Amino acid sequence: LPLHADFFKLLTSEAVMRGVSAHVGRATGYLSSSSSSSFALESDGAVRQLESIHQRLNSEVTGLIGQVLSIGTNAISIDVGTGLLSKLLNTASDLRQAQNLLRATRRGGIEEADFCDMPAAKRPRSEGA
Repeated sequence: LPLHADFFKLLTSEAVMRGVSAHVGRATGYLSSSSSSSFALESDGAVRQLESIHQRLNSEVTGLIGQVLSIGTNAISIDVGTGLLSKLLNTASDLRQAQNLLRATRRGGIEEADFCDMPAAKRPRSEGA
């Protein structure tokens, strides 16, 4: 679950929990339905809230990246840098979750592959490095 308070609140809201329960029931065969077995936010209000959360998280990640970059040039205490890096990683994780859920909702449902991206390929080191 995300650490961002508003994102956590959205994902643990009664409407979303009801949707998740119905999705799990269909996926496990406890509920019969001709609808898709993929999960997506169905409420326009929840989708708008997710879009707003996504925009705020994106802005926050951008700001945190700027702060972390300024540490390298201003020689700020390592303790401050460590706290910023931790916050950046947690916020970036929440942003990625929001991105995946928003993308899947726009597409009509979440597939397992939405959360299983392949890692980026590593670049070979040059001889002089």
